[in-house]
Amino acid sequence: MKHENLAIFIPFAGCPHRCTFCDQQRITGSRAAPSVSQIITLIKNCASRPQHRADTAQIAFFGGSFTCLPEKQIIAYLEAAAPFVENGSFSGIRISTRPDGINEEILHILCRYPVKAVELGAQSMDPEVLRLANRGHTPEDTIKASRLIHQAGLSLGLQMLLGLPGDAKETAYQSAVLMAALKPEEMRLYPAVVFPKTALYDAYIKGVYQPLSVEEAVCWTVPIAMFLQNKGIRLLKVGLHQAEGAVAGAFHPAFGELVRTGILNKRLEKLLPPPPCRLSIRVPPRELSIALGQKKKNLQYWHSRGYDLHFTADPNAISLLYKQSP
Repeated sequence: MKHENLAIFIPFAGCPHRCTFCDQQRITGSRAAPSVSQIITLIKNCASRPQHRADTAQIAFFGGSFTCLPEKQIIAYLEAAAPFVENGSFSGIRISTRPDGINEEILHILCRYPVKAVELGAQSMDPEVLRLANRGHTPEDTIKASRLIHQAGLSLGLQMLLGLPGDAKETAYQSAVLMAALKPEEMRLYPAVVFPKTALYDAYIKGVYQPLSVEEAVCWTVPIAMFLQNKGIRLLKVGLHQAEGAVAGAFHPAFGELVRTGILNKRLEKLLPPPPCRLSIRVPPRELSIALGQKKKNLQYWHSRGYDLHFTADPNAISLLYKQSP
């Protein structure tokens, strides 16, 4: 079921390292951590909206390393949010943090409040990629933190960043395999984007680093997304929700849809007879725009391969996007 969380951004808050790729102010649109009173106002405003879904929406503290904040501030934020879960306005709280920002003591604090999910900015499971990104944590930190989160009875989310310095298509895929082995309930996939005033920007300007193009990022992401779906892992997000100020990289306002079109094509390849052929294919209504592609470019793609395909919407059609249960 689709739901809209209330995202409360705390840029750089708690972050012990300045990662080479990170400009949270531009990514989140926030420049300063909100005060407790501001948080309460945000929550009240969100809960009063007609479209608000109290049964599924969560209060989400994103944009920084929540568990690396001073304990007093962590508790103040949780104390501000908890009453709105307890009164039924929201279904829970979720936080994002670093893998090395999780330990038994911090989880004990989180579990005193209605925290339901913890998302880890794992980014990669390759030690060299993490080192070059100045992440300051290791794959082992991600493994340990994931185990502790599950032991605490919380839902685990992992965030993965593709195309960082030292990364490669196969390296990224292997990172996805290793992350899936940690049994996260959810994941987010983002292609690396270059922002000014970051070390990644300096490397890009010097010609030392070249980010993935949109086409390359889609090519990397499609097999990873398919693998994760087959493992039953829910993809919360594919691509940045915004990238204002980005100067290079695979930013596209409909990146997620491009990936979904790629997934549909991969599944369709296994079903089609050899070309040339002309076929009418029924798809669920919600998948019609994905099958057609941006500006109907997917029809052109199949035509270039010798297929004359006509997609039509049918509420009874089987999804080509998702693996069907046996």
